[in-house]
Parts: sequence; structure tokens; C-alpha cells
Amino acid sequence: MDAVADQLRQRPIALLDGRSPVELANCASRKRMLHVYPGQMVHHLATMVENTNLAFSSFENNTVLVAPVVWKKNEKVLTLAHKLSVPVLSPAAMLLLILRRRSDFVVFHSDHWPKFWIVASLAALVGSRLIWISWSGEAQSSGLKGWINRALRIWAIPRFTRSVFLSASDRVCAEKLYGRKVRSITIPYFNPSYLKPPSRSSGRALDLSILRVQIGNTGQELNGHLACLAQLSSVRNLAFTVVYPLGYLSDVPQYIERLRTASQQSPAVSCEFIDRLLPPGEFDALVDSCDALLLASHRQRALYSIYRYLAAGKPVFLPKDAELRRDLEDLGFEVKALESLGSMTASDLSHICRRKCEANTRAAQEYLGLEAIRTKWEKVIAEAITR
Repeated sequence: MDAVADQLRQRPIALLDGRSPVELANCASRKRMLHVYPGQMVHHLATMVENTNLAFSSFENNTVLVAPVVWKKNEKVLTLAHKLSVPVLSPAAMLLLILRRRSDFVVFHSDHWPKFWIVASLAALVGSRLIWISWSGEAQSSGLKGWINRALRIWAIPRFTRSVFLSASDRVCAEKLYGRKVRSITIPYFNPSYLKPPSRSSGRALDLSILRVQIGNTGQELNGHLACLAQLSSVRNLAFTVVYPLGYLSDVPQYIERLRTASQQSPAVSCEFIDRLLPPGEFDALVDSCDALLLASHRQRALYSIYRYLAAGKPVFLPKDAELRRDLEDLGFEVKALESLGSMTASDLSHICRRKCEANTRAAQEYLGLEAIRTKWEKVIAEAITR
């Protein structure tokens, strides 16, 4: 364990934003951040780690992956760890590393690994400075295990240095759920792809009279695919194609079969069911090829897709009373009500989709830009130090 800790402390820092040698020389005086990620989330972690280090480039960043023993031998996890040049630790080894106080702050990216709340509670008990970034929808266990985890959450979260949420409604929910006032803030993850101009070679259909609409973001029923399809089908005289990205977190096969049947019986010109997990570049191309995004979820989800559409000036439709819709509007984004489709004609919807919403592009640049996010993190750490 000492060897792992020393490796983390001595590893050269990869500053990806072109900072000068003078700033590199000041590295020793910067606060040391230990970023902890769930090792089994292999699909997008490489990009997330790189982008997070950019947002935290004012600090000295080190990264570890946490995985149970069975996952530590998983080929995908080992490949990811090798690519990132980071160790893979068990929960027990992770706790020992934290207790050795080799970092000024520990940043937990979600609680999606076994025994997280035991590790976090023990680390909080001995006074470690802990920052927890909630990804929302954190796994909830049932039975005795669920009761223990809930008790640990109630005890630990108010003792975290900061709890960071990706949406304001998640933050409010946590403050209500865990009793005592939670020291919390809302900060989005940085991802330069949010603001990337749409690709002109995205495979967009040549027949622009047919709208191409993405429904949902995963294969889970929580996306409300059927409700979205019903609303879209109610638009009078609309010619449309629907695209369903189902490769991530797919629900039971019976639900997917119901969705296929309903789609085939709808007025859609064609339906695309993407049942494989798309690499980031292919997913971006999919977004670029579509005219609008429909999602019938009331809580925070699909933020990557939502931000990509909004930043490109494309319309996003959410339920009118969705907490997430209110969150986005409070940030200055214009988000359409899903229910409004029922009163539209094909001409109305086509006009909305063809008109770029410049206000949304500006709001995205202000809220999702690197400097805005980096400044938020610098403020969080500065306040924690002086508290």
C-alpha cells in the first residue's frame, strides 16, 4: 500500500491546458486531489478522467479506480487502468490509502462501487476532506444492506466537505432527504464535446422534409420512450424518423419488444433501434444527425445528450412539470414542453427544428465552458480551506 501511495504522490502531473513552466514549478504548492472512480464504468471513464483533470488543472491531480476483487481481474478494467496509468484498488485498499493522508482532498466520482458508504463514512469519521460528486440515481440496495447504506448516507453526507450535484433539483432533493443541511453545490462535468460544432458529415438524411428525432438516451423505461412516441405521433401530418439509442442500461427484453411493436405501428417513416453501446465519436455523430431530442423523464438524466442538443441550438422536449426542465430554464436555457407537441402541426415543429436557438448556444457557452467550471471548483476548494 505504501508503494501505491508513493506512486500516486510522485507521478508527474499531466497538465493538458498548455500551462507555462513557471506554473509547473509552482506545482508543489498546489492542493493535492485524489480522484476516485468506479472501475466497472469502463465505457466513458477515460474521457471523463481527461476532462476532469482539465477542470481541476489548478490542482495536483492523481487518479485511482476502485473495483471489487472480481472486477480487478476484468480485462476491460485492466485495459482502462493501463491506458490511464492508474492503479485499481479494492474498497479496503482504497480506505487505507485515504487514511494515510497523502492527499489534501479526496474526490469521489459517484458511489457506484461496493462498500462505498462504509469507506466514505470511516474516512469522514477521521476527518478526511471528502468531496462527493453525485451522478444521480445512485444504486439503492434493498433489505438489511439497503437499510445500513441509508443510515450511513444520512450520517456521512452532512460531514462531507462538499456534495456536488449535476442538477439543482438533485441538490434540493438531497438536502431534504438527509435532514441536516448538506454543504452542497451544483457543478456540471466539463466536456468539450458539449460545445463542439455539429459535424457536417453526420449522415443526415438528404430528404430534409422528414424530421429525424432522437427519443431517450438509454434502453431504460425511465426514458419514457412510449410517451414520447405518442406525443410525436400526435403532430398532424408529420413525416418523421425516430432513433432509439438502447445500448446503455437496457431494460428487460419485454419492454424493448413493446417499444419495437409500438414504433412499427406508429406513423413514423422509419425507426432505428441502436442496441450496441456507441463509442463517443459515433454517439456525437448520431446527435449531429438528429433534429430534436425527446425525453419523458422528470428527474436528471441524459445530460450529455441534452447539453449537446441545446448547445447546438436544437430543441429539447421534456415534460412541462419535469424538475430537470425547471433546472435548465433557471440556467437560461429554452426547453420545450413535451406536451406542446399535441397542439402542433408538422409546419410548426419543422420551423422549431430548423431555427437555431442562439440563446441556448450562448447559455451553454457560459455554463459549460472550461473557465466557468474551473472557476467553480477553485472556489469550492478555497472555501473548504478557509472553513
